[in-house]
Amino acid sequence: MAQQPNQPELIPIHELVGSNTLTNSITVDFIKGVCVGEKLRAEGRVIEFNGKRAALVEGFLFNQQDELCAKSKGDFTVLSTKLAKRIGIVDDNHRSINQHWI
Repeated sequence: MAQQPNQPELIPIHELVGSNTLTNSITVDFIKGVCVGEKLRAEGRVIEFNGKRAALVEGFLFNQQDELCAKSKGDFTVLSTKLAKRIGIVDDNHRSINQHWI
């Protein structure tokens, strides 16, 4: 998806891969109905990431005709696996996405 004029530089989603996130808030706008079994395409991007713990992410859902069916925006707190374990969000059996892909 092309970056729109006057928007901040987009951060690649891989910046957050392997991180544990907590949802602070999320909104979803349903624009066009879809049928059960219909093939859909989802796109997402990090639009702001302070490099530490805060990420603003948006997502889009398109049908086969490339019509926008839904859009969302969420504010997330990003935690390292070590911190998530320390505060009890994940246990020793937790495996990050990075570990799964390697």
